[in-house]
Amino acid sequence: GMMSLINDSDQCIHHELSLCHTATSRMASANPNMQNVPKTDDIRKLFISRFGEDGVLLETDYSQLEVVVLCALSQDPQMIADIKNKVDFHCKRVTLMRPQYSYEEVFQKAKKDKVQEFVDLRQKAKIFSFQRQYGAGVNKLSESTGLTKDEIRALIKNEEIVYSKVKDFYRLVEHSVNAWTAGLQDASRSSSGNYAYKGEFRVLTGTKFTFGQIERSAESLQKLQEFDKNVQPMGFLQTQIKNYPIQGFAGEIVQVMLGRLWRHFVENQNYGGKAVLTNTVHDCVWIDCRKDVVHQVAEDVKRILNSVQEVFNEKWPELKIQVPFSTETTVGTTMAGMKDIEKVEFKSSK
Repeated sequence: GMMSLINDSDQCIHHELSLCHTATSRMASANPNMQNVPKTDDIRKLFISRFGEDGVLLETDYSQLEVVVLCALSQDPQMIADIKNKVDFHCKRVTLMRPQYSYEEVFQKAKKDKVQEFVDLRQKAKIFSFQRQYGAGVNKLSESTGLTKDEIRALIKNEEIVYSKVKDFYRLVEHSVNAWTAGLQDASRSSSGNYAYKGEFRVLTGTKFTFGQIERSAESLQKLQEFDKNVQPMGFLQTQIKNYPIQGFAGEIVQVMLGRLWRHFVENQNYGGKAVLTNTVHDCVWIDCRKDVVHQVAEDVKRILNSVQEVFNEKWPELKIQVPFSTETTVGTTMAGMKDIEKVEFKSSK
């Protein structure tokens, strides 16, 4: 399929990036979708530099972007401290499951000594973190991690104690969504005749996220009403309430910073035609460049992308972002062989 999309003039694939095809404002790729190339697929070996043996592919990726965004929006002091101290959040969650171990002990066992029990616990904590951020409930979290429901409830409780401002932020989003209504003129009716209203939440940059109510199933409604008799047949999805503002603001950050990066490339004439911006996959940017400029390009890209805190605080001072946004850079002769740039020395054949 992709072979038919190769441009005859330069033997490259030129995909399309859209700014308005996702609910959260993330950029979407099409014709072909270059954001969905499987990481383990041999097809990645087909993507090489346009500069041949003198070229290399470079990827710069934001580290834990959505975690840092959640921290920036919630202003949680403990999370701010942990990010600044470069804490491994998955190891820290293991300490909430196994309080008899210190963070340093868990990190040593899971990351350095590779003790299988702690490697497995860290992986479970990672799954828990990802799915909880997308609004998964106790049952789903238990099913996907293998932890018991009681263990999941205890982990949620402990996490809310440690990062209390995060819980407050989600409450703020939920309150805003439920309090705001577009009125009957913007409402629709469900198949059973109930009005489905819209809710809204805005981040301080002015970006607005709109939520639409859905009709709960009879089974779901019954379960919810066991805890709260006032729960209505129509409601907003918790997964969207938790996910949209975080993923959306992360997407906005990427767009702003890629705009600055693009201007830098234009001003420098693509490093004399030696480097080209080629793709972005949610929280990273891909660049095709010659080996003799790869380290300069990597240094400039890192400097620009890492300046989120300064750029956004200058433009929107009310954000008061207190955490750094860091990146990691890898390089390779194909998409399948990417390595840490600090461990690679490229020499041009010319």
